[in-house]
Amino acid sequence: MYSPWLSHVPLAPAARPYRSWLCEKNSLTQRWQKASGAFHVTPVRQALLLPFNDEQHLLHTPPRQRAWVRDVVLHCGTTPVAFAHTVAPVLPRGPVAHWLQKLGSRSLGTLLFSHPGFIRQKVEYAAIDARHPLHGSIYFSSVATQRYWARRTLFSFGLQRVLLTEVFLPAVLAF
Repeated sequence: MYSPWLSHVPLAPAARPYRSWLCEKNSLTQRWQKASGAFHVTPVRQALLLPFNDEQHLLHTPPRQRAWVRDVVLHCGTTPVAFAHTVAPVLPRGPVAHWLQKLGSRSLGTLLFSHPGFIRQKVEYAAIDARHPLHGSIYFSSVATQRYWARRTLFSFGLQRVLLTEVFLPAVLAF
């Protein structure tokens, strides 16, 4: 199974400009709000879907079990700076799926960094290219060879898990 995810920040020269974004320990939402003053989220889709194989493995969900999937575009002013992909298994049941359904145009980061019950478990890094199924979900490039630097963070809330993948678009470098 192909997986581009690494447990360390990529050392490739092309990743260097993105390093501060990839390594940010605090809320990206707050960082973008400070940088632009006009941060907003545009929901793209939210539905019960099958997680990608690499997500299913990390979340320990059984094959063919659907999960809550939420995709959004994050903007500084009118500039799209990132694509965020969130996956939360439906089992075990708890408040996380309900909270995700109610986010609307609010950032998931506002929930993850304001609620003391969320614990950051693991962070991984990757260059997302056309081999990864998430690449086709990134709506800003018609170039099949475009590579995007990304990180994904596994959070837990009691027995519930949330996997947040943040894919940085080239425009983020202006902020």
